[in-house]
Amino acid sequence: MYLSKKHICSMVVLAMLGTTTPGFSQNLNAEGPAPFEQGQSEALNPNQVGAVNAIAAHPTDPDILYIGTVNGGVWKTTNATDNSSNPNWTALTDDQQSLSIQALEFDPTDQSNQTLVAGIGRVSSFARLGGDRTGMLRTTDGGSTWATLTSLTGSNISGVAPRGSVIVASADSDDFGSSCAGTGIFRSTDTGATFTQVTNGISGGLVDALASDPSDPSTLYASLQGDVSGCSNDVGIFKSTDTGVSWTKISDAAIDALFVNNSGLHVEIAVGNNDNVFVGIALGRLTGVFYSANGGNSFTSMELPGTFEPNDFFGIHPGGQASIHMSMTVDPNVDHVVYVGGDRQPASNNDGSTGPFAFPNSLGANTFSGRLFRGDATALAGNQWTSLTHSGTANNTAPHADSRDMMFAANGLLIEGDDGGVYVRTSAIDDTGDWSSLNGDLQNTEVHSADYDDNADILGGGTQDNSQGSQLVTAFPQWDVLLGGDGGDFDVDTQSLAGNDQSIRYTSAQNLGGFLRLVYNQNNSLDSFSFPPLTVTSGNVNKSPQFVTPVDINSENPDRIIFGYANSVYESFDQGNTLIELSPSGITAFGFGFGSIAAGAPGNEEQLYIAADSDLFRRTTAGGNLTSVFSSANRIFNVSQSQSDASKAVLVEWFGGVHITSDSGDNWTDVTGNLNSFNPGRLNAVEYASNLYVQTDLIIVGADRGVFVASESTGFTDWEPLNVSLPNSPVFGLNYDHDINELFINTLGRGTFSYEPLFTIIDLIFEDGFDISD
Repeated sequence: MYLSKKHICSMVVLAMLGTTTPGFSQNLNAEGPAPFEQGQSEALNPNQVGAVNAIAAHPTDPDILYIGTVNGGVWKTTNATDNSSNPNWTALTDDQQSLSIQALEFDPTDQSNQTLVAGIGRVSSFARLGGDRTGMLRTTDGGSTWATLTSLTGSNISGVAPRGSVIVASADSDDFGSSCAGTGIFRSTDTGATFTQVTNGISGGLVDALASDPSDPSTLYASLQGDVSGCSNDVGIFKSTDTGVSWTKISDAAIDALFVNNSGLHVEIAVGNNDNVFVGIALGRLTGVFYSANGGNSFTSMELPGTFEPNDFFGIHPGGQASIHMSMTVDPNVDHVVYVGGDRQPASNNDGSTGPFAFPNSLGANTFSGRLFRGDATALAGNQWTSLTHSGTANNTAPHADSRDMMFAANGLLIEGDDGGVYVRTSAIDDTGDWSSLNGDLQNTEVHSADYDDNADILGGGTQDNSQGSQLVTAFPQWDVLLGGDGGDFDVDTQSLAGNDQSIRYTSAQNLGGFLRLVYNQNNSLDSFSFPPLTVTSGNVNKSPQFVTPVDINSENPDRIIFGYANSVYESFDQGNTLIELSPSGITAFGFGFGSIAAGAPGNEEQLYIAADSDLFRRTTAGGNLTSVFSSANRIFNVSQSQSDASKAVLVEWFGGVHITSDSGDNWTDVTGNLNSFNPGRLNAVEYASNLYVQTDLIIVGADRGVFVASESTGFTDWEPLNVSLPNSPVFGLNYDHDINELFINTLGRGTFSYEPLFTIIDLIFEDGFDISD
């Protein structure tokens, strides 16, 4: 028989002698996606990774590019102009307490171009989840080392303007509720050791945009949105000419009138080299664009960019996602030209269908790719905007959807960051250029669900805004896309077709759209696929899917699948073809897809746990009701059953602790122990790990800051970190495969990692003449 690399590694379990304790210094392997091939862009090389929220292009060297990713930290490349559009990237901040980067800027006073400041802020499309708001990071050696600036801990840093010992920062929200201390404009004169809230001309409130004048480091612009808690009674655009010491309001009545609501309001300010300033304002969708040729002394209104599809006008936000998906930059050579990015392309039929006749639209877009335009403030009405994608390119190209940042590199090329990574546009000033991916080997994807197909030795998963898919080759980080859009739960059945050397992979897009059943063989080739109809034959037929609908295959009978809809729980006995609603009906409050299901236990395929909001429900017999066996003031976020003993299970509270049962859920014991001493943050995932050849079990917890393990031999109360080299991105999923003694770790910003072996075991010594191909 053929034994794969991973199966060979698993054979060490055969030599286990007696009880061991886990060893936490084993092999941590990056499993990708890095990148997703054939992603939802229409670039010349259409791959995608996770979201890039901030770009800092080196002022003089076009090969050097820094990016700030949503939950994956700061990265750097030194070969951005690689002719194959395949730069090599280095993660610079994996060991920092938070990898949630909202802002990133060079310090223009450092002539060596080695000083940058990154602002920590949560801007994930996945319910704004991310790391702690720990302030800022500063490097003076090009990113090799970073100093933490913690004075603004708790503030969501929306912008930074470093100027030597002076650092100006803005914050658009905070952890303090109704307090006004954490938002507004802040200024430091001691290189970030301390900050003072600026009140000279501008009061506290939500500051969404902080922009610098590239020709005058002392001139700054900011937007003030006011605040629901009354921190500020003023709104509009403000300007400082003394590096943030004092501010003057420069917006007029037409601009101020668009500041109608701070909930979801997004403002972009782009400043050119010659006092040319552009302002974009959006509430869900772009509502106004304004231009000033005199540093904000006066503004003129521009038309809104967009197209007719075919009868209705659609702007740059057909998806209504302007709160975090908008970008703007000024042409470095033509003062009156601006570039803006929105969320996605609309379909061709008034954006009313995603069916086979929905594309191409009027621009030539063939999918929901990026939507960007070039504007000329001096052009006549009706001619101010030109598409920067598709028909506005040489080869009908476009980046990924959901733009976040744009700026020009030193070689004059336009760099854009979005939910699919980082892209470059040649000849942005006219229609002769094209879009290409610069994602290279970036691994910054938000993976919320993953499962391992040990028949084909392939890992797959569902990701935020980057589809769902699986590895192209065993243990290599390149993945292939199955469906576009946001990824749903990803689950693998290796039992049903084991006799045919096949496995079944289930996946979907957001809201359980396009729910797929795919059959793969041992060579990772797709043999067949189908779309199970999920027809309700008993119960409420009006089921409501969630953004990420929890799905779990019964571990004892893989024909049975549980679905956690927003309005109730359903079970299929025929691989998703039909569904019945479980009793009692109406178990709800999963919320955005945050719920956990553990279906099937050793020797009892009827056993089922459902974690839904503050209750854990259980079923133990055929046709039995789901009954609450654990309630909490906190959200019960995840539950896992032992793979060897039906009586054992574990749950975690998101903001609470860890609890175990050894009597099938009748009684629960708090085993949080010393876990909180590691300051883990939220507890997002849990796995009850058992191994046939090891006489002790492990409980593994995935948290905002790492993975932690406790052993049965210590009563599960003595916790320790699993691996200090794991990037400090929130761990959102765990999956232990006892057959190969390997743990898969899903992070919400740094992709998926494998850890092997989980249990420290004596290595197998092969006898002379043993042939692994036999």
